[in-house]
Amino acid sequence: MLIDLSAAFDTVSHQHLSSILSSQFLLGGSVLKWIESYLTGRSFHAKVADSLSDSVSCDVVVTQGSVLGSVPFNCIMLALPTLLSNLGIGSHVYADDTQFLVSFCYDAESIENEVAACGLIAKALSDIESFI
Repeated sequence: MLIDLSAAFDTVSHQHLSSILSSQFLLGGSVLKWIESYLTGRSFHAKVADSLSDSVSCDVVVTQGSVLGSVPFNCIMLALPTLLSNLGIGSHVYADDTQFLVSFCYDAESIENEVAACGLIAKALSDIESFI
């Protein structure tokens, strides 16, 4: 199964990222507070010609193109194999592309193995959706 997260940087929840940095990377104290302060309080607006939109706060984005932009996103993606491993699934992750492998023994007499593999894939996709 190959997964490519579209608009991947736009899916990162600041609260979820903070939780992963704390639990998976054991960050805490002033370091975690510094990263949280970098992420929180962000807003954006658009300008077309001379018209400027109202400012909108944002709590699910990691800034792309900035010096630190890819670091928080990569921390989220590095935690993804652990999630899959807990389901007994092997995986490979590169940037926002994820490949996970579910194997089963094909038996022409019974489709139980295929059904179990499909159920595991469905569970993995559901968990990934919740995770990201």
